[in-house]
Amino acid sequence: MDIEELKTEYIQLGGNEADVKDETDVDTIVFLCNLQKSIAELDSDSNDNSENQSDLDLISNLKAEQEALPYDSELWRMHQNAIRFHENKLRSQLGLQPKPFEVLDSDLSKLLQLDGNVIGQTCREFLHLRFPDDAPAQKAIEHRLTEMKNTIDIVKEQQLDKAAFDNYVDKSWESLKVVPVRYTEDSRGKLIRNPKFRQWYDSAKTLQQKLNGRIHYLEKMEDEGQQDVDRREKLFKVKKELDQLLEQQGVTK
Repeated sequence: MDIEELKTEYIQLGGNEADVKDETDVDTIVFLCNLQKSIAELDSDSNDNSENQSDLDLISNLKAEQEALPYDSELWRMHQNAIRFHENKLRSQLGLQPKPFEVLDSDLSKLLQLDGNVIGQTCREFLHLRFPDDAPAQKAIEHRLTEMKNTIDIVKEQQLDKAAFDNYVDKSWESLKVVPVRYTEDSRGKLIRNPKFRQWYDSAKTLQQKLNGRIHYLEKMEDEGQQDVDRREKLFKVKKELDQLLEQQGVTK
């Protein structure tokens, strides 16, 4: 879609033609289109008869809905932008400057993609242009970018090593089922700690920690709608049996 088609889409979504008439930056227009789509969806969900409501009524309804949402979540920000949209209409009528819109995760994701999933020049230019004199706001958005980048890195890493990790779990667990004796005799017949048991314990704790981390990650992904229940349950079964084995050996800590 070229820049003129994006401008047309923005206007069709209910945007003001003056907002994009002289705009030459594609990313800015894409941002405005996404924002307008969010506003339209929220307005539609708020009240099917919203056209008959005043901006003050819509603001009141949206704020009531927003109170039930987790603060600073993506849906909370979308509601905040819809509120700002109607507030700015009223501010414009009073001759006041508009309030800035919230930056959505979907927009930050596009910035990261443009920079190759690093916080590079495009991201930093956006921060300086959007918040030229607001260092705390820049820092807050950069923090969100960092969290998003870390999540992308984790997902990428998990995708790359999924098969390798599962293979490691299978082999490690099979070997750990054979538990060496804790004590043995030296050449003089003296009872000493068996070094093989210490190696077994270290391997068991390493597997336990890795399982805990991977299961936590899979649960987090499920909360975000990315389900891999069969794999999580398989890993949890191994973890449960490993925990029981460590408990039997009296080395749970």
